[in-house]
Amino acid sequence: MKSQIDFQNELLNRIRSYLNTAYWTNDEAFNEARARLTSNTEYGPILKNSIFEPLSRYKRESLSATDILEKAEVSLQIKPDVLEKLVNFFEVIAPISEQALFSHQVQSIESIINQKKHIVVTTGTGSGKSYCFLLPLLLNLAKEAVGDGHRKRWQGPSKEKRTTGGSKLTYLFKPREFRQIERLL
Repeated sequence: MKSQIDFQNELLNRIRSYLNTAYWTNDEAFNEARARLTSNTEYGPILKNSIFEPLSRYKRESLSATDILEKAEVSLQIKPDVLEKLVNFFEVIAPISEQALFSHQVQSIESIINQKKHIVVTTGTGSGKSYCFLLPLLLNLAKEAVGDGHRKRWQGPSKEKRTTGGSKLTYLFKPREFRQIERLL
């Protein structure tokens, strides 16, 4: 396995090779000047030594789907068979199935669902910011579908609304996740 230093040296050599072959000129003085500019990685203006920070990416929390439903207080007042269906639903979400949620994703669940706060998440690329809004959204839909003490369990459209075209259209445009939760119940 190559070290970070080996990787850096190989990368710099490939860049130099590319510059020397793709942009070769008949002017030897120009080619030599370019070689000097790209050869000094400490003080040269073009290629500098890379800075590697061997730090862990983000803190992970090992929570199961059941743990997350408990943390969001979804599982407090529902029947065990419904809870099992919700657990199965949430277990297909990659970071939950792997029990590898980042701490900022868990904090977003706690802040949005339990504390009713609006949040802003600023983390690096690939840190799971999308899950910071998707997981609370799905948990809120689950709470709405099963009833959570503050809201009655969603029973679907009333009989009179089911006969009108408007409610049918509304049902068609509901989020897919909500329809999946409804089917579970």
